Amino acid sequence: ANTELRRLLNRPTAELFVEKARALLSEGKFKEAKSAAEGALQLDSSYIPAQEVDRVVALEIERARVRAENLEVASQRLAEGLPDEAEALLATVLQAEPHNERALALQQQVEVEKAERQSRERLAESLRQARGLWTQQNYGECIALLVGLEKAFPGHDEISRLLESAREDQIEQYKQQGLLESRNLLAGGCHEECLALLGNLQKEF
Repeated sequence: ANTELRRLLNRPTAELFVEKARALLSEGKFKEAKSAAEGALQLDSSYIPAQEVDRVVALEIERARVRAENLEVASQRLAEGLPDEAEALLATVLQAEPHNERALALQQQVEVEKAERQSRERLAESLRQARGLWTQQNYGECIALLVGLEKAFPGHDEISRLLESAREDQIEQYKQQGLLESRNLLAGGCHEECLALLGNLQKEF
């Protein structure tokens, strides 16, 4: 009877603790909400609203712990050069907390890293194409491709080296074609045309 009387006397205070716990919970202050819920249970352990709010607070604390852990792992994955894995983890955090500042900052880093990765992949593929054109002695297309790359990636050593080599080989190809044509003209008895062509080649080279 004394215990029941105590509960009845403590109930109004327990109700206040429960209301406080709910308010703190809505503000995201989980530790303070936990203290308030525990205070209500100490006053009246059988008070169902106190038990419920205590369970909700414990669940939110666990969810917050998981989110914090996901943020740490996402940061690690980003540092390891795995932006896709980081993005998947950040998505779970932002779904629960759309305005989480750290998650938003990491998401921006992910977007930058993915854009840079795509740029590197595009560069590698374009260089592969340029080398193929060079090998096929298709110097015109090779040079056009490399000039475009040089504008997109200024100061890139490999582009500059390949472009210089392609231009040198294009000049040599042009010179050899001119010499071959001059030989054909000479063999055909077209001496004046042959001399004119050789004169032009001599000026250029």
